[in-house]
Amino acid sequence: MQILKYCGMTCEEDYQLVLTSKATHIGFIFAKESKRYVEPEEVRRWVTKFGKGQKKLVGVFVNESMEQVWNTALQVPLDVIQLHGAETIEDVRGLKTQGAAEVWKAIPHSDQTIEKMQEYADVVDAFLIDSKVKGQFGGTGQAFNWGFVPVYQRFAKTAGIPCIIAGGIDADNMVQLSSYGIDGIDVSSGIETNGRKDGEKIQKIEREIPHDISSSR
Repeated sequence: MQILKYCGMTCEEDYQLVLTSKATHIGFIFAKESKRYVEPEEVRRWVTKFGKGQKKLVGVFVNESMEQVWNTALQVPLDVIQLHGAETIEDVRGLKTQGAAEVWKAIPHSDQTIEKMQEYADVVDAFLIDSKVKGQFGGTGQAFNWGFVPVYQRFAKTAGIPCIIAGGIDADNMVQLSSYGIDGIDVSSGIETNGRKDGEKIQKIEREIPHDISSSR
């Protein structure tokens, strides 16, 4: 497994906690409809105050204007832009032209997932497959049918792009998911208690993760 992303930091205490974890990536939700929304200036303050170590910072956007996405990416600053809405291939190309280091495309699990992966394969740096829940873009705590994970992994391997799995992941099902030889996971609710990141849950899930993720402590 290459990527361990903890997503949805809402306060500096959460950010500090995850800085000491084995996460490779830390995610922030910049979609105002999300319960985990955080102001970009807040994130910038945390990063200025505590640094980021060897972690990569990921900004999650949903149907935001590309101008606003890029402005936020510069403000924080972000290592990865994760697009979770109906953004087009042209949107992705525009961000890359402006200088975005990495752009990930979140694609909900459905009958059209492989078709969407094929569509974006030439322009994105990673796929993120999540559960499809009506009216929500992610962070639902619901897993999709992981029987499809090998199909998505095979396509991603052929395309030479990492495929990250999200949705309903926690310490209790981590071993099952790891058995598919996945490239990475994205966890939010699975490491939370009452809306805050939980150090014990983080340690528990990390004990179940294959040991080829190097600690960035």
